[in-house]
Amino acid sequence: LISFQMFTGTVGGIHPSQPPVIRISAIRAVYSYCDFLKTSQNTQTLVPFLPNITEGLVAVATQFSSDVLSLCLECLSIVLSVSGIRCIKY
Repeated sequence: LISFQMFTGTVGGIHPSQPPVIRISAIRAVYSYCDFLKTSQNTQTLVPFLPNITEGLVAVATQFSSDVLSLCLECLSIVLSVSGIRCIKY
């Protein structure tokens, strides 16, 4: 199962003080963790991290290219689906 410390470090990688390459890698890792949590039906692990994840994703999405914006939106979509919040699909 996912280690609390490992996930804490990953979410910390999204923090604005980190270099862009670390932030983007952390976003990809968060996406993978969320995908795993969704598959294993262990979504409660994510709850304490939701504020930091969403804040970090929004910050990154507004600072970088459209490719990074797309990555952030995909990650935000899976984070919201794992946390039980439904996303509107068009």
